[in-house]
Amino acid sequence: HVLSFNRLGFWLGTGRHDEAQLSRTGKQMVLGKLLLELGDELTLYKGSAQRMGLADKLSNLLTELQHSGCSAKQVDLLAETLVQKRGQELAAAKWTDIAKIFQRYEAYFEPGTSEFANPDFELNLTKSAVASSPLLKDARIWVDGFSGFSIQERDLLIEMLKVSSDASIALCLDPTTIDLDNDDEEKLEPCSLFASTEETYCQLLRIIRGCKLDIDKPVLLTEPLRFKDALPLATLERNLVSDQPSKPIPAEDTLQIAACGNVRA
Repeated sequence: HVLSFNRLGFWLGTGRHDEAQLSRTGKQMVLGKLLLELGDELTLYKGSAQRMGLADKLSNLLTELQHSGCSAKQVDLLAETLVQKRGQELAAAKWTDIAKIFQRYEAYFEPGTSEFANPDFELNLTKSAVASSPLLKDARIWVDGFSGFSIQERDLLIEMLKVSSDASIALCLDPTTIDLDNDDEEKLEPCSLFASTEETYCQLLRIIRGCKLDIDKPVLLTEPLRFKDALPLATLERNLVSDQPSKPIPAEDTLQIAACGNVRA
């Protein structure tokens, strides 16, 4: 099976078929309704609760918080911490309002109280179903096409690794610079061309080690197969961002420079 994380949820039976999935516009409408209901309970956002655009901004924020594994309770704890700090009055007011909105937003999707399902919570349900799934038990898993994972996706992936018989995760990294034993993001070069995937590698390595799962020696593809009969292309890609390019080689007819009709061509 070739599945996305969201599609996996339906295969595991966690996709809610009886409840409608909200679109981005639908989430904004729900937040607009909640902002009107909260009204005088808000502080910083009290005067702008009915302004166009606030529901959109809050929708994006709540989506990011949920994908990062944050709950309304955690946001409320953050707000309480800021209230006790001097000079943080504005931030405290902001996060106190966000915590109230987030709490009401979570309550809106409580099972049995809403005809809609929270699309940003589905991966959490999928994660809880992994351990008992016959589909994933002793399965062989291949993960490809990702430069990084949200916390929800990463946690789900770790649960899948625990029950699988074998798993391979492919990441696009520079084989000449990657430290395969490093699981500390603080040691990475933040300006690296592959900074995002290097951070992902470190995070996965640290968590997998913490779960005491067996790890095979990583396979480094130092010579991509697409370069087997295309040495000029390999040379071009290898030196594309280098300040000390190697000795030029003749391209003959293997490379062409073409003008595109537009930037999307």
